[in-house]
Amino acid sequence: MLLDLVARGKIDVALLAIDVPIGDVETASLFDDRFLLAMPAGHPLARKKQVSEADLDGERVLLLEDGHCLRDQAWAVCSRAGADEDTDFRATSLATLVQMVAAATA
Repeated sequence: MLLDLVARGKIDVALLAIDVPIGDVETASLFDDRFLLAMPAGHPLARKKQVSEADLDGERVLLLEDGHCLRDQAWAVCSRAGADEDTDFRATSLATLVQMVAAATA
């Protein structure tokens, strides 16, 4: 793990996507990314100007595969909102995930 390497002095710096305190390590925010939701054009939520977390309640979502840091962050939001994960399919990259959504039907 990168944080372990920093703690042991094996590396000087690590770039991470974090949203929780990570212990006795100095951190600096480089930038903030928007959290985006992708859906087929015909999906009912696609007609909304802005989707809230509550809108995800009961929705079935596709996520990245286990071990991807963005998967954990996305699942934290989706599960808190009451969404269900489609466990039959998982993407290996964001580009693949976008293509899977684009190929889906509402």
